Amino acid sequence: MAETNLQVIQRASATMGMDNPEGHATVKELLDPDFVVIEPDGLPYAGTYRGPDGWWTVFRRMLSTWTDIKHEPIF
Repeated sequence: MAETNLQVIQRASATMGMDNPEGHATVKELLDPDFVVIEPDGLPYAGTYRGPDGWWTVFRRMLSTWTDIKHEPIF
């Protein structure tokens, strides 16, 4: 049986903030290879990030910039 949309969101939320093999595997599974994050000029992590590897790059840069950032699973 296929996952419901809510189940996919819950799984993504629970693991996207995990910078470990489980989190990386989930992100690679859930994000389209053409996924793009564009962060505007003026931010310390400005740039264009592509695909699951790009997600981890920008995620790590955000964490190193905003030391008080917290990821909390939703739902």
